[in-house]
Amino acid sequence: MKHSKRFMAFVTVAAMSVSVLSFTAFAENVNHVMIWTSDGGTGTNGIVTINNNINAATGTFNITWKTIKPPFNFIAGVGWSTGKASRKIGYNFGIFNHTSGSTGCTYLDFYGWTRNSLIEYYVFDNWVNYVPNDGTKVGTLSTDGATYTYYYKNANGANIDGSGPFKQVISIRDSGAKRTAGTITFQNHVNAWNSNANTKLGNSWCYQVMCIEGYNSSGSANGSVWES
Repeated sequence: MKHSKRFMAFVTVAAMSVSVLSFTAFAENVNHVMIWTSDGGTGTNGIVTINNNINAATGTFNITWKTIKPPFNFIAGVGWSTGKASRKIGYNFGIFNHTSGSTGCTYLDFYGWTRNSLIEYYVFDNWVNYVPNDGTKVGTLSTDGATYTYYYKNANGANIDGSGPFKQVISIRDSGAKRTAGTITFQNHVNAWNSNANTKLGNSWCYQVMCIEGYNSSGSANGSVWES
């Protein structure tokens, strides 16, 4: 996320045949997966390996990646084709490994877009090597056992509608309370964001996913995602 970036390629997975992880998943209405790389999805310009078993029907995925040519970004996750403010997301990542040491960054976050206005939003629950707070601080909120600080940033570039101006809205969990399993009560973030004109979301919901993001990094992750 350290970059103001990118178009996300969504793929429906009704026809995919992949193995299921050992997690017990309660993946009501999970219906989309996302696999995205900053070379347009081919994996040829900066990625050594992408190994993944991703299943929207069960809300589970298992991935490993290794990037070699900066700047390069890798994102994978599961979620919903249509977002909503009232969604309560449960997740459990048994593995969340950043294996490239001091090189690159790895994030665990809930991610999505709105239109009218065009907003790219994040709730960060974990990160390695870089706190993704490159924006203007707006305020704090307390939810799900921690304090989150929220920010916004004006951006201009690739987005879900092609290219042009949009805004990023970001909530970041306290460093001392980072986690790899839990519940995100998204409505509480929406309420806080919508109380300020600079972080107010649009009124048309696009997709939402719980994802792993690797920026110039290598690592592995597996987990399950569901709607509580």
